[in-house]
Amino acid sequence: TPQYPVPFATRQMVEEEVAEMLKLEVKEKLASPYRSPLVLVKKPEGSYRVCIDFRRLNDILVPDAEPIPRIEDVFAEVGNKVYFSKLDLSKGYWEIPLANDLKKKTAFSPESVLYQFKYMPFGIKTESAVFTRLMRRVLAGIQGVQHYINH
Repeated sequence: TPQYPVPFATRQMVEEEVAEMLKLEVKEKLASPYRSPLVLVKKPEGSYRVCIDFRRLNDILVPDAEPIPRIEDVFAEVGNKVYFSKLDLSKGYWEIPLANDLKKKTAFSPESVLYQFKYMPFGIKTESAVFTRLMRRVLAGIQGVQHYINH
């Protein structure tokens, strides 16, 4: 897949995001026949989010049929409760190791170096189902606890 150019004005921000992922050991350098383009998505307040365009990878991935909780069901379950707590697992996907055969398929390149994810990246079509399955296992047996994935 052709690489989209990173605008000069945002290169430092992209380099910082890549450096953070390397520090967190979310990804590693490699040589791969695969490459998904890096894209910048502008947030409502004007800053940018570094994303990988995994559309071509998603075309070849087998869907995961794990049921995803609906927000209406979560509200119905907790509607009569008195106390609430919310946890935001903002980088929770980066705690889920990828299967070795999938790692090289997550390759991307911000500039001249090719990287692959070691942990589940945002944007692959199985992410929500895999994360939901994991949360169900972790929270099983804890009464009154609900989880919901907000995209």
